[in-house]
Amino acid sequence: KLLQFGYPFTAPQDLSSTAIMLPDAPSNEDLATLLELSERLGRLSQSDSVQLKVFKFGSGSLTVQDRARLNLVGIGVRERFPFPEVFQSGEFKLEDLYSRQGGQASIQTVPDGEGAIKQIISPWSSDRILLALTAQTPQGLGLVQKVLDLDTWFYQLQGDTVIIGKNAANPTAYDPNAYRLQYFQRSTQRRVEDTDLLSKVSRMLQDNWFMLPTAIVVFALILYGISQLYLKRIAAQGK
Repeated sequence: KLLQFGYPFTAPQDLSSTAIMLPDAPSNEDLATLLELSERLGRLSQSDSVQLKVFKFGSGSLTVQDRARLNLVGIGVRERFPFPEVFQSGEFKLEDLYSRQGGQASIQTVPDGEGAIKQIISPWSSDRILLALTAQTPQGLGLVQKVLDLDTWFYQLQGDTVIIGKNAANPTAYDPNAYRLQYFQRSTQRRVEDTDLLSKVSRMLQDNWFMLPTAIVVFALILYGISQLYLKRIAAQGK
């Protein structure tokens, strides 16, 4: 759900930590997906200035240092996707099978007409994210655009992989049954944060609230023991 709130792509709010990569000689569907994503990020951002970067694959303008420094978004169909590392990471392959996290046996093939949104930890930095907006066909990218465009579908995103299909040949955009979104959690979740000490302490207390009564009792006993030692020392000095 990080994308729903703009983080980490709109942190900082001027989008200066985000770069989008398109295939070399991008198609109309690639550019349309870029525009939908840019509009969505602009709606999530509260900044007056925008420093979002867009590159074409093979142009040489995105250096290795940039890949390690930035959160990245790749756009394109599988054959021309600019970051093939997404398909090599874990078990996510459009030509293969998807399965849910854990030992469940739910497995599904991916039809050609479906789109996919996939998020992984960046291969170039463990503190950055690589987001894939992809499909096997241009029609699949069109479904990705619909999810980015419409709040009704965008705010349903969850997990790290979303497969987008449609239930009719010409679905109505605002029909709740028009599209089919399937969610998968393929990778282990971990926390990445950049907060001050007070926020970290507050989060730790919220995550471990059930230990507070025990901690209070232990702290009270320690204070009681210290006070007793202090009183005994004063009494001994008085004698």
